[in-house]
Amino acid sequence: MKIRIRPSALSFSVRSFSTTFPRRSTSLPPVSTPPNAGITNLNSTRRLILLQGPDVPKFLQGITTINVPNITGNKGVYCAFLNSKGRVLFDTFLYPAAHSSLIPSSADPAFIIEADVASTPSLLTHLKRYKLRSKFTIRALEPEKFTLWATWNTLSSLPASIPKSDLGLIDQRAPNFGRRLILPQGSRPEVDADEVDGEVYRLRRYLNGIPEGQAEIIGGSALPQESCMDYMGGIDFRKGCYVGQELTIRTHHTGVVRKRILPVMLYPSSAERPQKLDYTPGLEIPELTTGADIKRVNRKGRSAGKFLARVGNVGLGLCRLEVMTDVKLSDGMEGGWKEEDEFRVERNEEDAAEEIRIKAFVPSWHMLGNTTASQNAPVSNTPLSLGGL
Repeated sequence: MKIRIRPSALSFSVRSFSTTFPRRSTSLPPVSTPPNAGITNLNSTRRLILLQGPDVPKFLQGITTINVPNITGNKGVYCAFLNSKGRVLFDTFLYPAAHSSLIPSSADPAFIIEADVASTPSLLTHLKRYKLRSKFTIRALEPEKFTLWATWNTLSSLPASIPKSDLGLIDQRAPNFGRRLILPQGSRPEVDADEVDGEVYRLRRYLNGIPEGQAEIIGGSALPQESCMDYMGGIDFRKGCYVGQELTIRTHHTGVVRKRILPVMLYPSSAERPQKLDYTPGLEIPELTTGADIKRVNRKGRSAGKFLARVGNVGLGLCRLEVMTDVKLSDGMEGGWKEEDEFRVERNEEDAAEEIRIKAFVPSWHMLGNTTASQNAPVSNTPLSLGGL
């Protein structure tokens, strides 16, 4: 049966709440709104690992979700390492690096893995576990010698490729999201943009619904499709055998993904329910526990999702699609979504003087595969465009 797909709106803006909800202390300035063009140094949150030797492509082919032989030239990709049960261990970027003057010269294949700084020791152990007698070397690159940059520009189109001499990639996790570049320490991308703080970049990810790192794609627990890795281009379903493939491919062909990580907006119970994703600089939101349950307001029942992370009043949550959104799953089962429903983040009783409510939003680029939006979904007249080079 042919699935009808109708894009769901995900537009966002910056505004001020008219509410008595307490605002952020002036001693802690609010995170700035992401600029139209910017660059961010990612060295504080990401690390690089170099694999170099004749057996590297074959080795990576057996333990990643991407089809390594399809990586040509300097076209880096987003991918993941899974455990044998199909759970995500590490979300990563993979950069072909044999062409680069930044690494030791060799005729052998070379790849750089970019991973969350918190997971780097575990990833090194994982790589060495599967290496066995394969002929290649593994070493972590010193952050004192290299700088990883994210760059974007919403006002100009992104080139279809990066220069052949560059070590980097186009970040395709969301449409026109930007690029990543690995440069020698002390060098900056040659773009017309100001450098912004890592929190601004993180906010930009959340506004686009992009999870990243162990705090958001929880190692050993998260599933690749629930983490939207299929939508973000991190899984090649035509690929042959690799660690964790069985559950991943079975879910793709025969299963239904009922939960996904979505952008969410937090707001006080005294405020009106938001209709679009709005970042409100300076709005104070009490501390929330990662993994806290999301429940319907004034109704009992199973959890509707899990709160993951936030910058200010915008963040990410693992949401039951048929409960928190009007998305209809391909199996036709009704999940109980009602337009008037509101949701709250569970908090400890001693912290619960002010109820924190939460609303999920479905990015238009999610509307692929096994989901379709209802006819009542609002449709934005302005296409989402968040950056190129």
